[in-house]
Amino acid sequence: MEYGIRHYEAAQRLLWLMVFIISLGLAYLIKGSDAYQRSYPVPTVGTLKTADFWLELQGLQIQPPGTTGARATTQGGSDFHRTIQAAPGILAGIMIYLILLNAVFLGLRAVWLLVQLVGKSLIQILLKTHVKKPVRRQTAALDSLARHMDRFFTGETLAKEVNRFPLPFVFHPFKRLKLLLSQPQATLSAEELTEKDRRIAETDWQILWQSWLPFNWVFWTLPVLALLQSSSLFYVELLPIFSGKRELAEFSTPLLTGLIPLFQVVVISAVLKLASTLLKRIDELYLANLDALFYDEFIARLPLHSADTLILLQTMQRQFMEIQSALRRLERSLPVHGTGEETGKERKKLERG
Repeated sequence: MEYGIRHYEAAQRLLWLMVFIISLGLAYLIKGSDAYQRSYPVPTVGTLKTADFWLELQGLQIQPPGTTGARATTQGGSDFHRTIQAAPGILAGIMIYLILLNAVFLGLRAVWLLVQLVGKSLIQILLKTHVKKPVRRQTAALDSLARHMDRFFTGETLAKEVNRFPLPFVFHPFKRLKLLLSQPQATLSAEELTEKDRRIAETDWQILWQSWLPFNWVFWTLPVLALLQSSSLFYVELLPIFSGKRELAEFSTPLLTGLIPLFQVVVISAVLKLASTLLKRIDELYLANLDALFYDEFIARLPLHSADTLILLQTMQRQFMEIQSALRRLERSLPVHGTGEETGKERKKLERG
């Protein structure tokens, strides 16, 4: 059981690593489109209200007015000035890629969650079909219950149904059920299954929390890069003024130029954070419902709560039958004649003994 859970945990971690790697590739392909390779002028108020401004991330690709002239005047300047002038474009490209990366990652997680909800419905139907709640009858014999255990829980049949189709490769609930039934036995112990299910549930919750770490790392990088880009834009636009080659009146909106990328990154980060929080809560709700489903429809419906319960009950029944047969022999060995009082006293002694 220990190595089975470790293999299950390793497979789940590899899955989320592959999801992040696929997100890296898809984000790189999307960034290569023409919409993210252009330069845009300083947007107006009307442009801020359009969908293209937000979808194409135009605020990160703005071209400050007078930048061309500044580049021409500083073309023979120091390497530091040339690096500062190239910094806004480099930072814009990095931020666009990171924003697309987080967006693609959230999209893949949403698709994965929808698929798992379908798998949860399928596993619920499968459990209701193969795991039946036993009817409690006081007159039922224990040996009959032992002979017909498969009528209440068909562990081998359920395991065959899970392994018949490659559902564990797609649906997480089937993978979890396959791990629970990895070693089906003739008499299942609810205690062992409960402990195994508890450890698998803890592993799932831990993997869920750690699967969001790459998204969080990328997310908190965006505000830092946005501040750096705004600072570099301020410097690039005011550099000719500091050198005395231009007047401040020639630059109408230096403050607006530097704040627009920061404003767009803050808004997009808020949307990404809201979407990720919503997906996290849905993921937690999915795992909580899955835990309850496995316990209510699977473990709680097992007729025996321990593998040794049936043996103990059979032993107690055999001892009780031996005591009854001994009492009958003693009753037959009592003298038939005698007073009622003596017979009653002897019977009381026997009952006390």
